[in-house]
This record gives sequence, C-alpha cells and structure tokens, in this order.
Amino acid sequence: VRERVQRARECQRARYAATPAPRCNAHVPGRTLERLGHVSPEARRLLVSAAERLWLSARGFYRVLKVARTIADLEDEPVVSAVH
Repeated sequence: VRERVQRARECQRARYAATPAPRCNAHVPGRTLERLGHVSPEARRLLVSAAERLWLSARGFYRVLKVARTIADLEDEPVVSAVH
C-alpha cells in the first residue's frame, strides 16, 4: 500500500508541477483539478447527475472529484472514469 501511495503522490506532484503551491489532489483548487485532472466525459456526466440529485454544493462536488482523482492515481490510471 505504501508503494502505491508513494507512486500516486509522485504522479500528483508531476501533474501539478506547473501550478503554484498545491502538489496533491487534496490541496489543489477545484477549477485546477477540472483543468488538469483528466476526467472522462462519462465520469463528469455521472458526477454532475449525482450532484444534482444529492444537492451537492460546489465544495462537495470538488471534494468528490478529488477523491475520484486520487483513486484513479492509486490505480495508476491517467483518466478518471465512472468507476472511480
């Protein structure tokens, strides 16, 4: 598990290297995550649908997206898909 987490963190640092300060999914602003997070259209539709049904705030929407991006990183997947 430790090795997977280290690889995921390295991937996140590389992804956000050109951005100021944040170096992991948890600390990156939501708009930056949308721009650099590589979310599939299917995953985005699913998240928007769930956000509408569950009345998620913008903050809640981005928190779910951050968790999904982290799960994809742990699985060494370059794109967040609906399963994440």
